[in-house]
Amino acid sequence: IVREFRDDFKEMINKSEIKKLVVIIDDLDRCAPDRLIENLEAIKLFLNVEKTAFVIGADPRIVRHAIEHRYKTDSIENSDDLDSRNKRIVSDYLEKLIQVQYFLPKLTDNEVETYLTLLFCKRELGSDFNKVTEEFQKNRETNRYDVFGLGDIQNILSPEQNKKLTESVSLIASLSPIITEGLKGNPRQIKRFLNTFTLRSKLVKVANLSEFKTDILAKLMVLEYTETSLFRDVHNWQSLQKGEPKQLIELEKLAIEENTEE
Repeated sequence: IVREFRDDFKEMINKSEIKKLVVIIDDLDRCAPDRLIENLEAIKLFLNVEKTAFVIGADPRIVRHAIEHRYKTDSIENSDDLDSRNKRIVSDYLEKLIQVQYFLPKLTDNEVETYLTLLFCKRELGSDFNKVTEEFQKNRETNRYDVFGLGDIQNILSPEQNKKLTESVSLIASLSPIITEGLKGNPRQIKRFLNTFTLRSKLVKVANLSEFKTDILAKLMVLEYTETSLFRDVHNWQSLQKGEPKQLIELEKLAIEENTEE
């Protein structure tokens, strides 16, 4: 039946005079495990059909978990052998299905700073953001790897727009290495981080918190994202003491001493 289906599909492609059929499936990892496997099994029907290709976008860890969830073997008593066999089943399944793998590299410090700069510009400039994207494209033709920052767009913006962006972009420049390391250069997490940062910054204004330092807020948010237990410790220190917690004072003192020794 599968062979007949493939033959019929091949004939349909030839009659349609389509040169190449490319099916793009994004966010497959958002499906429940059983649903994810159903999609992969459906794709199998089209394997080895000429002029047909599938491009799958997904987190490989979640895909592997779904395959293991479906095909794991519970009949082996030795847990070590069971774990090894399950991994082999998952690998064999993927090797037969996926012919070429490509892993998106994480963003560098410069790319994170550029990405955040563009996100801030889009938020602040509205329709004028088109000017920024045009300038960015020109810049990348001759300067692909350096940071695209405020200095590259000041000439195309009004003084008022420059003033709006200066504080935000300056903060980005100082924090981009921390954000890159903490969020592993993941664009989706970086955008979520920026949205949360924007919300909390607005809440600070609503609460009329004077002398509030947005750079410390950003650093605490990175800690919250990457080291939840340590972030809770910092919160507990702060909630139980007035002013700056003594633990932070001691840690800062140690950091200063280490830098002095270097």
